Amino acid sequence: MAGNSASRVMVRSSSTVITKQVSADSTALSGKAMTDSSGKITKATAATDLPMGILVEVASSSTSAAGTVCIDGPVFAFAGGTITEGADVTADAAGDLIVTITKGDQIWGRALEDAAAGDFFEINVNIARVGTYA
Repeated sequence: MAGNSASRVMVRSSSTVITKQVSADSTALSGKAMTDSSGKITKATAATDLPMGILVEVASSSTSAAGTVCIDGPVFAFAGGTITEGADVTADAAGDLIVTITKGDQIWGRALEDAAAGDFFEINVNIARVGTYA
């Protein structure tokens, strides 16, 4: 069910989400990998960033807006390259998810379907399973 473009990404009812303040205008970042910066949601910019989850939506463009992040369970995310179902994924510099994982990278979850670069695709975020690739 891969596709592209969304202002709010689909999250399953079985998924766990949290709401926190964003650190900057994040209205164009739905489906991107997010991390924590001083207690606020911010876009991940490296595969070594500690995962918070996938941004589902932001209430407004204000820097004090509330953002909803999926921290566990199925959610749609933005592919930064070719994704193969079952692959572990990490974040790239744009906050997109990729399968190119090297030593020291954080694993954000597992792909639940194939996707091409630029597609939204379903992944299973599992912050409890997140770890550094050895």
